Amino acid sequence: MKPYFEYLEIKDLFEISRGILELLPSEEYDKTFSKFHDPKIFKNIPGLIDVIEKIGPYEQVDSVYVIYQDPSGFIPLHIDGYGAEDGRGVVLNIPLQACEHCFTRVYRKKENLTKLNSEIIDLPDYLVQEEANHLVFNLSDLELVAEICNKDQPMLLNTLEPHTSVNNGTNTQILASFWFNPLLLW
Repeated sequence: MKPYFEYLEIKDLFEISRGILELLPSEEYDKTFSKFHDPKIFKNIPGLIDVIEKIGPYEQVDSVYVIYQDPSGFIPLHIDGYGAEDGRGVVLNIPLQACEHCFTRVYRKKENLTKLNSEIIDLPDYLVQEEANHLVFNLSDLELVAEICNKDQPMLLNTLEPHTSVNNGTNTQILASFWFNPLLLW
């Protein structure tokens, strides 16, 4: 069976997380859902290249997607893209700030999946637009595989499998997601 996620040990996680945060523009912290960044700006963070190169060459990091998740916020159940031909494959997620009450839930797809109609539930406009290139699912089509706390545990996540994120905390969660090209696949 292919993995859905895998924890990754990072010896200097605190220093790497702090280094990434210091390079992010402060104006992003104001209710921004997510932002793309050029991976070159993070290349000089001590220890980061060693972490990435456990997975693949740093030059294969295509972009860094920084996700800001408001308190009590959620990201709908989805897979990134419509499959391996246009999805993101396996990504490296590194927790940066306020992740102790945040959870990533990964799911197994059941037969006869149905795409969720955004009119069925009250999604904020930015999520409906953001999900335009994602498949979003009904919970009844899925079986929970694991719930992972994002606190201090970086992970490789197979984004071609259904997943969601929930912030049960009182602060904005910030997570850096490193995407690779060519895609990493399990």
